[in-house]
Amino acid sequence: MYGHIGQMARDSIFMRRLGHRIRQFRGTCGWAGKEIMLKEFNRKQWQRLETGRQGASVATLLKVCEVLGVNLATLVDGLDDGIYEERPQALPRYSRSADRKKRPN
Repeated sequence: MYGHIGQMARDSIFMRRLGHRIRQFRGTCGWAGKEIMLKEFNRKQWQRLETGRQGASVATLLKVCEVLGVNLATLVDGLDDGIYEERPQALPRYSRSADRKKRPN
């Protein structure tokens, strides 16, 4: 297994990064969302891709690449950096009752 971070968390991190990358490329193209929608996507689907709230099949990613004029390798390059590493050890949870016991009267 890949450390303590779960598959769903890795997927979520990757999709948020992908959405950010898609927004960057759209901004580089100077396109508004409406122009993208006229190409291949409906507004809701594109918004979900850009916010990372929708998983994307390879076919969808290839369509995104076509619309943005980039290849798939460029679109996803580096998006998985660090997501397979273990997270740093969590800090102990704060407890008010433990904090009260430590306070001087």
